Amino acid sequence: MKLTLVIITLFFSLTFSLSAQNMLNGMMDNYRFTKMTDGTYTHNNLKISDIQGTPYLDGEFSPGKITTKDGTVYTEIPLRYNAYSDELEFQKDKDAYNIEPKTLIIRAEFGGAIFSCKEYDMLGKIQNGLFEVLQKGKQYF
Repeated sequence: MKLTLVIITLFFSLTFSLSAQNMLNGMMDNYRFTKMTDGTYTHNNLKISDIQGTPYLDGEFSPGKITTKDGTVYTEIPLRYNAYSDELEFQKDKDAYNIEPKTLIIRAEFGGAIFSCKEYDMLGKIQNGLFEVLQKGKQYF
């Protein structure tokens, strides 16, 4: 009986510590990214300009089409997807803006890609994210 109690206690303590580490790592990643974009991150003097590559699926805006939950369709909108922040951006007068809230979007098509906003479970918390549609099926929008 004592052995069972020890095993159960050990299992729960390991589960909670792993979950806490995952949340802590996410917070630290957000903190570091914010500091890099500000140019104030001092660890190895790393700045966002020192990183090669881009957070965008395609760095250039592509003409696209957005379908909203109420059925409104917007066409010929310059769009791009930021994979790092999971945000869809549009361009107006040479400035980039995030589409908020992303839950307004049922479907976005641009640059040969199709995205849909869906709910998902992240550590027991329901969140919304943009997912690229790779295969047509029952859930295809």
